[in-house]
Amino acid sequence: MRSITDGFREVEFATFRDALADAESVDDFAESMGSFGELLRDAIDPRIEIHLHDIRAAFMVGRDFEGWDGWLEFWRNWLEPWEEYSVEFSRWEEVGDTVLYRLDIEARGRGSGAEARDHITQAWTVREGKVTRLGMYASRRSALADLGQG
Repeated sequence: MRSITDGFREVEFATFRDALADAESVDDFAESMGSFGELLRDAIDPRIEIHLHDIRAAFMVGRDFEGWDGWLEFWRNWLEPWEEYSVEFSRWEEVGDTVLYRLDIEARGRGSGAEARDHITQAWTVREGKVTRLGMYASRRSALADLGQG
């Protein structure tokens, strides 16, 4: 997980966002992003499940995304509205086979220029060396409840 978050922090945001928009497949995306794209392709299970819970991205809450096509669709939808997007990762913890952390987001809208700040908790489940599930939550408490820990 640290390799993924470190890679995301190091990549130029617009390059990442645009590579997602242009990719016809995960292989296209990985090729266009070089070593970071290869890391993602190798670390993410092709049957990954993405679940959005009580976060502020209301248009996507309650939607589930599955597999490589779902992974691409989710990240396109999540990042497309932003001209600038930066994150800080903190409060790391392991709960069974899941890694939780807080994600502090600062972003500026592409068309509006409006600035946004938010924080969410992400929960990445890793099995047999691959990320099999990503959950996004408004708080650590709701993540733990969803994982049966709260």
